[in-house]
This record gives sequence, structure tokens and C-alpha cells, in this order.
Amino acid sequence: MLGMQDPELLKRTASAIALASSLPGCTLAGGLLGVLIDRWLGSAPLGAVGLGAVGFAVAVMQLLRTSRPPDDPPAPPPS
Repeated sequence: MLGMQDPELLKRTASAIALASSLPGCTLAGGLLGVLIDRWLGSAPLGAVGLGAVGFAVAVMQLLRTSRPPDDPPAPPPS
């Protein structure tokens, strides 16, 4: 198996799958939660659209945060 020979490739593949699934997952979760709130409060599409948009925004923020290059390591304290 290729993944077993190269652990770095396996790590990058898992990271890519996680990033690719976060956008539809967060948006869908927000929309479904909005539908439940709409049924409870009787506020037709407002909850589904609103929480779907919030889920989309959270997913975009998560994508930006995880795709940013890591910060430089802190400098050692002066001795």
C-alpha cells in the first residue's frame, strides 16, 4: 500500500479530505439545524437560510485557518 510506505503522503491526503468535507458539512449542518428551528418556531425559511449562511462562514474561516502556513517557531529566550 502506498500510504503505508509514505506516512507524509497519508497525512496530506487525510488533511485534504478533511478540508474538502468541511465546507459542505458545516453548511449542511447549519441548514439542518435551521430547518429544525424553523419547524419549532414556524419561521419558514429564515432559520435554514440564516444558519446555513453561518455554517458556510464557519467553514470558510476554518479553511482559511488550516490552509495558512504555520507561524515561525518562537525564538529561544536570551541567556
